Amino acid sequence: MAESLARDRLSFTPDQLLQLNEQIAAGDLGPVLRIYEDEMRTPLRSAIAGNLVRALLIQVQKTKVRASLRNRT
Repeated sequence: MAESLARDRLSFTPDQLLQLNEQIAAGDLGPVLRIYEDEMRTPLRSAIAGNLVRALLIQVQKTKVRASLRNRT
């Protein structure tokens, strides 16, 4: 989901997408979080016509993964 958002919104090249996948595997969602922050500047418009819902779902996934990792320890 994060990869498709970066491809659609940031026009990432295949090399950049590979780097993003490595960052995500390491827990860094920096580029995706920047999209979320941009979308939150105009939340109503972004929810209707933007990528706010996709970015929010990615945020939820990230939180869910962090919570499951904490429960393992």
